[in-house]
Parts: sequence; structure tokens; C-alpha cells
Amino acid sequence: MAAGFKAKPHEYPHQVATFILKAFNLITKTATRDVWIRNTAAHGNFYLPQDAEPRVIPVPFDFEGTRRLHEKRGGKGPTPFISESGLTADELTAYAKSLKKPQQQLNALREVVGKSTGDPGEFEKVLVELGKDLKLQAPLRVRPLRQKRKA
Repeated sequence: MAAGFKAKPHEYPHQVATFILKAFNLITKTATRDVWIRNTAAHGNFYLPQDAEPRVIPVPFDFEGTRRLHEKRGGKGPTPFISESGLTADELTAYAKSLKKPQQQLNALREVVGKSTGDPGEFEKVLVELGKDLKLQAPLRVRPLRQKRKA
């Protein structure tokens, strides 16, 4: 490869660190987007209606959780003091399943950090894979050669 295609060696560690921080921030943003559901499940109350399945409702003084639940149900305007339309078991299960992908991405990020001191080729391979999954451009030691586009 031509010398003009090589990235400057002193820039590469900084680019990798920036990539890892961006990846971590994207993953945690996805994982914590609906953390209020977890908080409601952990700290809420059970509502046992006679003609429906049990639900978890926010405690009455959890105004933020009550507002979010009201909006999730399509409600507009003021929120009721005590919500009777809490989270069902199916919704809690779906929330738990939604955390599977961020957990896999965090494991991939852990693998990237673990391979940073090993083989450079293997390191770049896991960087590129994580970048594809997160839609981030992974830093490369050597820029790929440009190829002609087919018309």
C-alpha cells in the first residue's frame, strides 16, 4: 500500500477512544430509554382489577412515571392521581426482551476493549463489526483503497 494511504500513527489511539465513547453512549442511550418502566416495576404498586389481569402502576407520588404511563396509553392533558391502567406482564416481558440487543452490543464493546492489546488485525475486525451494528464509522489504521463505481 502506498505511504499516502496510511493514517498518522499518533491519531489512531485518539480515534479509537472517540469511537469507543460514541459507541458506549449510543448503547447506553438505547438501554436507558425506557428505564422508567424498570423503575415502575421495581418501585410501583400492584393493581388487581376484578375483571382484568394484574398490573403494576406507579406509586401516586411518582408524578413523572404517572405522566409517562398516561402518555404511553395515548392520554393527553392532565394525568390522573392514581392510574388504573398500569403495565401488564406482557409489556414488562417485552421491555425485558428489548434490553437483549443493547446487552449484546455492550458485550461486543467489551470484546473490542479486550482485543485492543492483542493482534491489530483481529482488533480492527471487531471494531468494524461493532461499527456496522451501531452504524458508526470505525477508525482504521489503513484507509481502504477506493474502487471504481459500476455504472
